[in-house]
Amino acid sequence: MDRMRVSFSFATVSLGLAAGFVAAAVCLGPAPGVHAADSGGMAFEVASVKPAGPLSRAQERLFEMEADEGIPFLPGRGQRIEIHGMSAAELVAAAYRMPMREVVGPSWISDTRFDVDALIPSGQTRDKAPEMLRTLLEERLALKAHRDVRRTSGYVLSVEKAGPKLKEAGPLTPTADIGGVTGRPKPRFSGYSEQLDHSDMAELANALARDLQAPVEDRTGLKGFYSILIQVPASDMRDELTRPAAFREALKAYGLDLTGGKIDAPILVIDNLSKTPAPN
Repeated sequence: MDRMRVSFSFATVSLGLAAGFVAAAVCLGPAPGVHAADSGGMAFEVASVKPAGPLSRAQERLFEMEADEGIPFLPGRGQRIEIHGMSAAELVAAAYRMPMREVVGPSWISDTRFDVDALIPSGQTRDKAPEMLRTLLEERLALKAHRDVRRTSGYVLSVEKAGPKLKEAGPLTPTADIGGVTGRPKPRFSGYSEQLDHSDMAELANALARDLQAPVEDRTGLKGFYSILIQVPASDMRDELTRPAAFREALKAYGLDLTGGKIDAPILVIDNLSKTPAPN
C-alpha cells in the first residue's frame, strides 16, 4: 500500500478459513488470469461470492457505525480476502476506491449483503485487490457503472492567503505496513483526534468529508504527501452546528481553509447489478 492513514473502515473478518480455501481451489476452477482476460481487468486466482446470512445485532450496529467511514477496507490475511456481510454498496465502493456516500444506485444495495472469499494470485500485492474485486463483481453480479459528478452542498478545502504550513512526510520504507502506523501511540487529547500519515490532500478531503458527513472538494492545488494531526473538542464533535467551524479552526494551523458552498462532487452511478450471484 503506497499510502497509509490511521483511520480505516473494517468489515467483520471471519477466521479459520484455511480448509474452505482448499476446497475453493478445487471447486472454483479457472486458472489465474483466465477470467481476467475475459473482462479485460485483473482477477483473483480463485473466488467465491454468495449471499450473506442474517447479521447479528452486534454486526448490524457495527455496519451502521461504519456506513460512512470513507473507502471500505477489504479485510483478510496474507493473500486472502475474507469479506463477510458486506453490503453491495460497500463492495462496489471498495472496488472503485470510492467512499460509499458517493455510490448511487437502487435502494436495495445498502441492505443486500454478500460473503466474498478470494485468493490474490502469487506475485500480486493486496493493493491490487480493489481492481480484482471489480472484475469479480462484473462477472458474478453483472456490475455495470459509470462515473459522474453532481452539484451539491458541501465544503471547499483551500489554502489560506498566507500560504500552506504543512510538513512534508518522509518517504515510506519498504517494510512499512498498516500495523506499524496504527500501532503508534496517539497524543493524549480529550476530544476527537485523528492522525494522517503520508497523506495527500485528496485523502485529507475524504477524511473531512467523513467527519462532516458532507462532500469536500480539494482546491488546494497541493501535490505532496504530509503528516497532519486534526484535533477537535468533544463538545464540537457532538454538535453538528459547531463541528464545521471547529474543523476549520483546526486546519488553520496548517495554513488551510474550509468553507461551505456548492461543489461538484464525484459520484459512481450503478447502471446494473444483480442480487443473485452467478455460480462460483
